[in-house]
Amino acid sequence: MGFTVQQIQQAYDVAPDRVLDYLLQEIQAVVHLNALHPTSVNNLHSESTLPNSGSYTVAMISQFSFPNGRSACTCIALQALMTLLPLVATSSDPNPLSTISVEILSEIIMKGIELYGTIESQYIEHTSVEEVCNACAIDTIIPIDATIQSPLSQEVFQTLINYAVTARNKIGAKCVGVVITKPPESICLLLYVKGDGSTEYMILDSHHRPQFGIEGGYFYITTDVNDVVEKLRLLFPPLELDAGASVFEQMYNMLEYSLFTVSGGKVDYV
Repeated sequence: MGFTVQQIQQAYDVAPDRVLDYLLQEIQAVVHLNALHPTSVNNLHSESTLPNSGSYTVAMISQFSFPNGRSACTCIALQALMTLLPLVATSSDPNPLSTISVEILSEIIMKGIELYGTIESQYIEHTSVEEVCNACAIDTIIPIDATIQSPLSQEVFQTLINYAVTARNKIGAKCVGVVITKPPESICLLLYVKGDGSTEYMILDSHHRPQFGIEGGYFYITTDVNDVVEKLRLLFPPLELDAGASVFEQMYNMLEYSLFTVSGGKVDYV
């Protein structure tokens, strides 16, 4: 996750009832999503287009398919960037994101869980991007900036995307990736500039989302930034807090995002 074990333990000690509140709001978000995009699980297969502006590719596995995968999502998100950013950077295909297969997605999930297995004994549960980068050899990618923490709001995901696009243009990269964390989940987002100057987006999520009609890890590709923002809002809804909420309670409404590019690229944005 995006916060250390000590921070999470302190937050739970201060406000354990907030955990239940958070789960109830997640359920409300699920109901909203199902109303927007009612999809039968029976209609899904390994490569499927759902009723959205973009297309889904859904694997037969998720992080929950493996005994030690439950807390591996940050490692999987980083593994996705280590795999996909070099692939996109060196591809001669005019639409390289469209060449990513369900087999590559499955391999990313399994390799990310293997990566988590190398550090699992050092942490009780989930890990932050900083913890993984400090404990593992994160090759093929480099951070563009320090991890940013921001309160959840209606505007935060558009702000995140604007920041990533600006950074990508500044360093002259074809593609950048963002690990996005809202405790206790991490996913990643890729932003690729196409030949016509438009941006193509890929959300990669190693969690199964049966409540959304998605039974495996998946990625979603679209050119509609509003669609991306809406998907992220539904995945990460804010928790309603009282005006006097403590710092640790407010942690449940914090978002972290870490921006990466392929190793060897020009990184002088900061």
